[in-house]
Amino acid sequence: MVERILIVEDEAVLRKHLARLFVREGYDVRTAESCAAARGELRASRFETLLVDVALPDGSGLDLLAELGEWQRPRRTVVMTAFTGLEYEARAHRLNVCCLLRKPVDLAHLVSVVRGNPPSLLARLQE
Repeated sequence: MVERILIVEDEAVLRKHLARLFVREGYDVRTAESCAAARGELRASRFETLLVDVALPDGSGLDLLAELGEWQRPRRTVVMTAFTGLEYEARAHRLNVCCLLRKPVDLAHLVSVVRGNPPSLLARLQE
């Protein structure tokens, strides 16, 4: 069975690049450019992995995660952010985020995390 991944990223170029990357890696990929679009995708389908940006045009990716019920929650959630700070790390930890990555994201590391090989339960933001 092919794993499904939802990529929630408002930057069109990055969203398309990540989608192509994970299609090449063998994933069934869906994308969303906002919290509203992500909610629609999450209502329509189950995903094994959710890759979400923190800053979206209509809200926070972390708020989106907080809204998810258990039946919607993917097995693996990876958060990308351009922001730093312990408040993001603490909130991500409370939301059971697998990994919190700082943009620009190291793509090889991202693929490894999505495959289920994070270096720790919550990777600290690189400085």
